[in-house]
Amino acid sequence: MIETLFKAYEENDHLRNVILPLTLGVKRIVFFSRKPYEEKSYAPAKALYDRYLHTEIRFVVLDDKNERQQVCEIFKEYPDAAVDMSGSRYILLLLFAEAVHHQLPVFYFDAEENIVKEYHRQDYSPLKPFQLSIEEIVSLSGGRIIQHIHSEPDPKERSINNLILKTVESCYKDYDQFISSITTVDRLYQNSKHTSATCHLDKETLDRLKKVPLNKKFQELGLYHLKGNTLTFRSSRIRTLFDVTGSWLESYLFIKLQRSGRFDDVKMSVVIDFSDQGAKYPVTCEIDLLAAKDNHLVFISCKSNKVDNVALNEIALHRLTFGNELSAAAVATAVDLPSRSPAIAAKAEELDVFILDRETLDDGWDRELERLLKEKFSVL
Repeated sequence: MIETLFKAYEENDHLRNVILPLTLGVKRIVFFSRKPYEEKSYAPAKALYDRYLHTEIRFVVLDDKNERQQVCEIFKEYPDAAVDMSGSRYILLLLFAEAVHHQLPVFYFDAEENIVKEYHRQDYSPLKPFQLSIEEIVSLSGGRIIQHIHSEPDPKERSINNLILKTVESCYKDYDQFISSITTVDRLYQNSKHTSATCHLDKETLDRLKKVPLNKKFQELGLYHLKGNTLTFRSSRIRTLFDVTGSWLESYLFIKLQRSGRFDDVKMSVVIDFSDQGAKYPVTCEIDLLAAKDNHLVFISCKSNKVDNVALNEIALHRLTFGNELSAAAVATAVDLPSRSPAIAAKAEELDVFILDRETLDDGWDRELERLLKEKFSVL
């Protein structure tokens, strides 16, 4: 067992500060840096050490004139240590040279292959990295998930989830009409006397409901049924989806992501607080969908019918702010984006934002999600 690990402190990439220590389960970490660490920036990583390792942390601030001597002295102090070469600091070269000189194990985290390897000894098999949750990955970037705006579909409600999938897949070719019909039904419901998933319609409202373009289809799908002047929704969850039209696409993709079995964790409609500790006002952002694969995040923005530059810039910025080097960003929409907005599609490509649209839904979003994983994470 490795008890002591030497590592260059990465002040802007805290995933690399924690992934190898957590994977190896070390008792002591000695960080090398050229300047003292900032306690606020270091706090999320320390929280993970405290939660999983209860390990001793030591920081060594190197002096430019005496750095080699300082490194040599630390190696003498811990003769059985190992070195973590994950990162991009010049200090790593000093650590590597000393490790080779003392014939110590040299580990590194290969982010593309998602594996921990030992550099020159054959008695260490490759290790699967410690798996962090979405909340933990976000925390390493200084964010904190504080709420979910829309409730996630419950995996136990399989028949309801199947209905959500069937509804979107049967209506996406004219999604504008679908959203318009959903909105009209909801407005009629809100204006009527009702309890949870049931309402009683007066004659005028009933006549207006019957004129809704997709009223008949909604009943055929089983979203609700109409008996006399009583409108009854299939369930309270279906009723909620009529109240928040944008949550149809979010819920559809959440179910697809979860059922694909390709992701370690999936969250829907999360609000991230990334204000500094003690800030007077919170600074937050909403992300429609977050999925984790091998400690990397996929950030997805769902837009029912309109994707613009603001949406693309936002999701690309979220990837940079809360993700890491192999994180991905995507925009999901029910329109054929390249045909409707070729300039927006080109902008998405420029920003490296993956497109899930009507054309890709025709091919099967399952397959497109697999392609995203293959391109971004090399796991298929």
